[in-house]
Amino acid sequence: MDKAGKVFRDSPIFNGQTPLELMFHFITKIFEDGSALNDEIHSMCAVTLIMALLEHIEGIDGHIHTINQLYLKEIVESQVQSYKNMLVQGIMMLFHYNLEATFTSF
Repeated sequence: MDKAGKVFRDSPIFNGQTPLELMFHFITKIFEDGSALNDEIHSMCAVTLIMALLEHIEGIDGHIHTINQLYLKEIVESQVQSYKNMLVQGIMMLFHYNLEATFTSF
């Protein structure tokens, strides 16, 4: 992901989907499983993956609204303060990644 960010973002490799699209499906699945298991530690893995995407991949501005909606849904449902703090950190990373797109998403 870090060494070939453009390829990761744009190249269809699996049934016409890019690795980035597959990653977002995976992230959504992690959040869904964490909710079903009532296990916020499980869901933290998805937040970590999103943070890695924001740190290493340029040009994912079109996904900011989706990420923001995932974070907001998790914040509303979360009960553990450290998990809420991690989600807020993720939102702050969105502001750092693209301030205008994040404000527009809100």
